Amino acid sequence: MTRLFLGLWAGLLPLSLSAQLVLAPMPNSQWPKRPLSFSDTIEAHTKIRQRLEQLQRRGYILSSADSLKFANDTLWVQLHQGKKWKWVLAESQQSNLLDLPQSLPLTPNSWTAIKEKALEELHAYGYAGARISLRPKQEEGQTLVIEVGLDLGPALVWDSITAGTERILAPRVLQHFSGLYPNRPVQHRHLKEGVRSLSSAGLLDAGRTPRLLQRGTKVDVDWPLKKARTNRFSGILGMMPDNNQTGGFLLTGELDLALENTFGYAERLNVSWQRLQTATQQLKIEASWPYLFGSRLGCMGDFKLFRIDSAFSQLEGKAGLSWKPSGFSLISGFFHIRQSLAAPGAENPSAGWLDASALSVGLQWEKRAIDDPITPRKGYRIRAIGSTGNREFRPDTVGNLNNVLVSELELDGFILQPIYKQWICYVRGHGYWLNSAGLLRSETRRFGGLHSLRGVDEESLYATWFGYLNTEIRFIFDRGSWFHFFADAGRYGRELGNETQSEWQIGTGLGLTFLTPAGSFSVVYALGITPGTQTGFGQSKIHLGYQARW
Repeated sequence: MTRLFLGLWAGLLPLSLSAQLVLAPMPNSQWPKRPLSFSDTIEAHTKIRQRLEQLQRRGYILSSADSLKFANDTLWVQLHQGKKWKWVLAESQQSNLLDLPQSLPLTPNSWTAIKEKALEELHAYGYAGARISLRPKQEEGQTLVIEVGLDLGPALVWDSITAGTERILAPRVLQHFSGLYPNRPVQHRHLKEGVRSLSSAGLLDAGRTPRLLQRGTKVDVDWPLKKARTNRFSGILGMMPDNNQTGGFLLTGELDLALENTFGYAERLNVSWQRLQTATQQLKIEASWPYLFGSRLGCMGDFKLFRIDSAFSQLEGKAGLSWKPSGFSLISGFFHIRQSLAAPGAENPSAGWLDASALSVGLQWEKRAIDDPITPRKGYRIRAIGSTGNREFRPDTVGNLNNVLVSELELDGFILQPIYKQWICYVRGHGYWLNSAGLLRSETRRFGGLHSLRGVDEESLYATWFGYLNTEIRFIFDRGSWFHFFADAGRYGRELGNETQSEWQIGTGLGLTFLTPAGSFSVVYALGITPGTQTGFGQSKIHLGYQARW
C-alpha cells in the first residue's frame, strides 16, 4: 500500500531537493510528530517505510501512510497507526501438549515463530510427524485469537541403528553413546546428543548426517559412520640446561602408546614411559573397559612405577568398577594401593626416605564434552577424585606411628572457548590435597613439567598440596595445527614433620603444533620463573613432540 501511495506523488516532486519530512500521526495516536530531512523522493520513501516497519514490529500490523501534503519544502505524511494486535492461544483438544506463550505482540514473523515452537514441543513428546495449522480469528477489541489445528499422527519410536557394513562399535555400545534405544519415543534432540557424544569420544567420525527411515510407527537410523584414527603413538624429547653440570644439557623423554576401541567396546589401553631426570624413570600402564557385556558397567585399572636409580622406588596400583550414565560422564569406585620402598642401606629417616604403604578406597566422577579431538575448539572436562584409607610402615622405622588414616582429594578441569574467529582460549585448573599424620617425603605427590607447570623440571616438585592454573591462547590456522602462547602459575606446599614450606612457581612460553600426512609435530619453548630468584637461560626448556594416529 505504501509503495502505491508513494508512487502517485513521486512524479510530482523534483528528483533532488532539500526538504523536511513530517510524519504526522492520526488523532488520538500515541506517536508524536517526527520531522525528518530528506534530499529526494527515494530517501523519503525509505524513511516512511522504516517507520511503518517499526510500528508493525510493535504489533500495529495494519499501520499505513494515508495522506500527503507538500508545502514550503515540507512533506506532510499522515500515519494511520491502527490497533495493537496480540496472540492468544485458543483452547484445543491437544493444547495440553503445547507450552506456548499465551500473549505476545503480533508481528510479521510471529507466524513462523509460533509454528516452530509448537513443532518443537510436539517432537519432544515423540510426535515427529506432527503437522500444525494456525488460523487467525478476529474478536472484540485488539485481540487476535489463534486457533491451533493439530494433526499428531502416530507416536514414533526408534527401532534399529545401522552404522555401515563395518562393525566399529558393538550395537549395544552404539545405543549407549547415541541414546537411540529401541522403543524409545523419537526426539530430534537424541540425534544431536548422539553426534556430540560420538564426536567428543573421538571413537567415530560422527560428522555425517544420519538418515531416518520410517516403517509404520518405527524409525530406523541409517548412520554411515566411519572409524576414527583412535590408536596413537607419541614421543616427546625435552632439552634443558643441566644445572649440575657446567655447560651441559639434560635430555628427558616420553614414549606413549594408546590403543582404543580394538574390540568395539570403547576399551582403552595406554602404556607410557618417561625419563624425568638423571637416573629417574617412570612407567605407567592404564586400562579401561567401560561397557562390560554391552552394559553401562565397566572396569578400570592402572599401574605406575617410579624409580630413582636403585635407591628408591614407588609402586602404585588402582582397580575398580565404573558406571557411565551417558557418553559424557563417568562414575567409578576403586581400591588404591601405594607402596614406597627404599633400598637396603638407603633409608634416610631425616630426609623422609622410608618404607611405607597405604591402602585406600575412593570415588571418581568425570564429565567431559569436546567438539573435535583433533582440533578442539570448544568443550570442557571436570574431574573429582577422593579417597581415604590407612597407612602402614615397616616396623621400628618411625616409632609407634602405624595404621594412620590418610585422605586425598583431587580436582581437575579445563574449558575451551572460542573468543574471536580462529582464536581459542584454553584454561585449566588443577588442585591436590593430601592429609595424614607423620607424612614422609617418599609419600608426597610429584608434579611439574610439560603436563602441569610448564617451565619447571619434569616432576621435580613434591608436595602435600598444590594448585595451579594453565592459561593458553591458540590461533588455529588449519585442522590439527595451531600456534599457542601460554602462562602458568601455581603454588605448592608440604608439611612433613617439622618441615613446612610453600612456594610459587610461574611458567610462560609459546609453541607450535602442525599436522602433516606423516603425523603431528610440535615444538614448545617454556621458561620457568621462581619469584624471588634470578631468572635466566637455566630455567628454560625446549620440548619436541611427534604423534602418529592410525
